[in-house]
This record gives sequence, C-alpha cells and structure tokens, in this order.
Amino acid sequence: MNILENNFVICNGYTSPFIERKKLIFYHIPKSAGTTICNILSTLLDDSFRLLGPLTPNSGFGANRPQITSEEYFFKERNNIESKNFIYGHFSINLYNFFLNSLSITLIRNPIDRSFSHYNFQAQRGIIDTNTYLKDCFDKGFIPDNIITRQFSGNLNKKLDVEDYHLALKNLKNKINLIFDFDNSKSLINYIISIYDLPNVIFQNQQITKNKYLKKNQENLNIIKFFNKYDFQLFKEINEKGLFFTPPEDKKIRIKNKTLFWSQNDPVYGNTKMLINKEVEEIINYMNKNNLSKS
Repeated sequence: MNILENNFVICNGYTSPFIERKKLIFYHIPKSAGTTICNILSTLLDDSFRLLGPLTPNSGFGANRPQITSEEYFFKERNNIESKNFIYGHFSINLYNFFLNSLSITLIRNPIDRSFSHYNFQAQRGIIDTNTYLKDCFDKGFIPDNIITRQFSGNLNKKLDVEDYHLALKNLKNKINLIFDFDNSKSLINYIISIYDLPNVIFQNQQITKNKYLKKNQENLNIIKFFNKYDFQLFKEINEKGLFFTPPEDKKIRIKNKTLFWSQNDPVYGNTKMLINKEVEEIINYMNKNNLSKS
C-alpha cells in the first residue's frame, strides 16, 4: 500500500531562486484548512505567534460568548508580536499597516463548502444544537455572513454593501501577496517551505469534521447563497481573473535531508510529530517496505 492512500500529504518543495527573509503573515479564514497550515508552519518557523480569538465575537469555536476577537488580542499583545517571524490567526485586513514589509498570504475556500464546514464544526463542538436552523446561525453570528468579504474589507460588524465587496477585492489584489486555493492547499506548503528553505513535510490533515449534521439540500444551499452573495462574487472574480497562486511550471525538486513527519490519529503512528534527518523518499520507502502505512 502506498503511503498516499492513507491520507498522508507529501510536500518536498522545489528549488527556489531566492531565500525569503520577510516575516510571514497568514490571514486565516475559518474552516479553510488554515489550522493544518498554521500548525505545520509554526513548527518549522522560529518565533511564531498565533493571534488567539475569532474574527467576530460569536463566530469562534469556544463555549463562552461573546469571545475576545483576534484583533482585540493583538492590541493586548502588540509589544510581544512585533519581533515574531510568523504571525497567524483569524484577524482582518484592519491590521495590515502593522505588518508592512511582510509576506502576506491567505487560503480561500468555496463559500458553500466553507459554510457547511463551519456549521458542522460548531455542532461537533456542541456550540450549536445539531438541529439548529441554518438561518439562525447566520442571524446570531455563529456563522458570519460573507466572512471573506468581511475579513478583507475590514467591516466586521456593520451591514455590508457593494462598496465593501469592492474594497475586499481591492485589498486582496493589492495587500495580500499570495492567494492560495483551498482545493490546492498543498501548493501553499510547497511554496513556503521552498522560499524559506524549510524541511520537507509529510502530514495528515487536522480538524476534519467527520460528522455531517447539515444536509446539503436546496433550502440550505439557498440560505448560504443569500448570506454570502458578496463572497460568491469574490470567489468567482478571483477564479476568473487568475488571482490564485500558480506553482512555477519549471520547478525542480530539491534535495532536503530533513523532513517534518506529522500523523493525526493514524492507526499505526497515532499523533506523532517529529523532525527526521532524512529525505522524503527515504521515509516513504521505509514505510511502504515495512507496510507501516497500512490502515
């Protein structure tokens, strides 16, 4: 059995014509694979800092509401953050001016899938009842409406209008250096470990919501479309204008004799995180030879 068949993702990067020295800023959109990305990069990059808290007071996954938002947390910890090399969290473009001369990145997911995932994760955590009407979640802020537009326009609480949409699109184009597609999140890790000259990575995804509480019926799809009309426009525009990151066509696989191995509830390895002084192929061959990737 090949290791890939057991939900492992392999990132061995490629040769980069330069080594990036700027601090890395990750605008984490909730339920868009960011937890996995952040945990990997915060392990590999020295002096990392997570801005704790949700984007809006009621949208997080903690039991107590309202919660201190990530931006409120930033101003409490600002003096401890300025020297950090990797800063990540559910903060908005409102903090952009504090992160000038940095490499800013984000990962964007289809609004339908993101909304379903947000609901299911809230239900899995017991934040909402599994029979909670989807519209109520949007009305009460458990799932923010147009969360991408809000995060990149900076309008976190007031009613949105078309100007917020245009501002969000402008900010994504001009203030975010790299926009990655959720469906190709592997490209984010591959690119970052390449330009920062970091170890290879073999990992399993985190925070995959196993229980699907919300039915994908037409009523729920219509509710999501109603509360995310600007996000749908943003996602369409980003796709059509080719704003998603595209890996270099002429990339060459690099040789890196250090690999981060991270398993998540694996039947053989359990929860294991370790840096191994070996190339990716050596680790894969060893695992396949000893049938260690077998479920």
